[in-house]
Amino acid sequence: ACLFGGGKDEKLILTNPISQYLNTMRPCLLPNLITGIKKNYDRGYKSINFFETGPVYCNDLPEGQITHTAFVRTGAYQSKNWLEKDRTYDFFDIKADFFALLDCYHIAFQSVRYDLQTPNWYHPGRSCGILSGTTLIGYIGEIHPEIQKFYGIKQRIYAGEFFNEQAFKLYKKPKNKKLTLSSFQSIHRDFAFIVKETIAAEAVIKTVYKAETALIKTVDLFDVYQGQEIPQGNKSLAIRVHIHPTDRTLTEQEIDQITQNIILRVNQTTGGYLREN
Repeated sequence: ACLFGGGKDEKLILTNPISQYLNTMRPCLLPNLITGIKKNYDRGYKSINFFETGPVYCNDLPEGQITHTAFVRTGAYQSKNWLEKDRTYDFFDIKADFFALLDCYHIAFQSVRYDLQTPNWYHPGRSCGILSGTTLIGYIGEIHPEIQKFYGIKQRIYAGEFFNEQAFKLYKKPKNKKLTLSSFQSIHRDFAFIVKETIAAEAVIKTVYKAETALIKTVDLFDVYQGQEIPQGNKSLAIRVHIHPTDRTLTEQEIDQITQNIILRVNQTTGGYLREN
């Protein structure tokens, strides 16, 4: 428990534990899951996925018992086959799990932001906290190498912690919306913006959505590049913007105006500008 923020409050230490390894009310669900990985890893299973929903304990008061959901992935994404290349689980797999939980609580991904400050059991720079406004909903990322070394696991472990009670505070009952299908042609436009390397792609994507909220339906990031022809300390973010009119076919002038609005907003908000080549 000490590796995961526990063992500090004497009131949470059991006087008669069933095991010396189970002598503290758990502050986090991950130790149990990583122990499960270890037991399976030692028996030759290298591709492992676990999750648990249950209580964790911040203090000895009733309100100190809160519900979390934790999940871990490690090893190969899929078994070997002739059709697809081998790959291991990565940060984006665990992010997808977290966003699936957000969807269960009807929390729009556009409303969340990321914070690089994470607990010590996560790998710095390969993990983040996820917030909606000022409410911390959880953490995702790679487990710290020292934790993996402690457990004797020689492959990367990706984990997530979802704070159910915090998410429930943000829950909004979905409104039944009438399905509207447009008979008008949709358009997509590709942009490559050069921004400072400290600017998150999330900031650019949210800015693009705001350029024309009624018409822009999706914004997809499809390339991130740093290297030749990109100024030092910058990166290129390539995005595809999908524009779906519902009441008319857009003219070339209207499409050009939307394009200019996107370029202007990204420049004003993030300092980004169009890549020329």
